[in-house]
Amino acid sequence: MIGVVLGIITLVGVSLAWRGRRGGVPTVVVSRVLSVFSGIPVFFVGDEEEVPDWVAPSVAVAIVLTIVALALIYAGPREAAPSSQ
Repeated sequence: MIGVVLGIITLVGVSLAWRGRRGGVPTVVVSRVLSVFSGIPVFFVGDEEEVPDWVAPSVAVAIVLTIVALALIYAGPREAAPSSQ
């Protein structure tokens, strides 16, 4: 349930950022960081019967992709180089 809420918040933040609003990027960053934190407990579950084998690798991939996306957001858009003409 928390994943759905954070996903919707992310979409709202993306919409705001796309329109150039100031609060869009921080909304996306905070919602994605909270999403990463919500996935971390899967690595500390003691009983293998509680969590299927595919869940931990899937969460690890999602965390890596989130970190890459946040790095790209942090880098921001680059200005086009002036043409030589």
